[in-house]
Amino acid sequence: MIELPADVRQTPAFNDHYLSEAQYETLLQALLHPAPSLDPRGQLIETLGELGGLWPISCQPETQAAV
Repeated sequence: MIELPADVRQTPAFNDHYLSEAQYETLLQALLHPAPSLDPRGQLIETLGELGGLWPISCQPETQAAV
């Protein structure tokens, strides 16, 4: 199990996200078998965002961030 820092565990926005089986499998395959890239971190961020719908709060539009 991954141990999360206390400030992350206490964040109300830290919720579980559920994907369809097909979406989950696609995300797993993309994470396990990435295409060659000169920017692996950027590729991982894009994969998590585009396929998993997981983005840092800083990417949230201002209208949603205030909610």
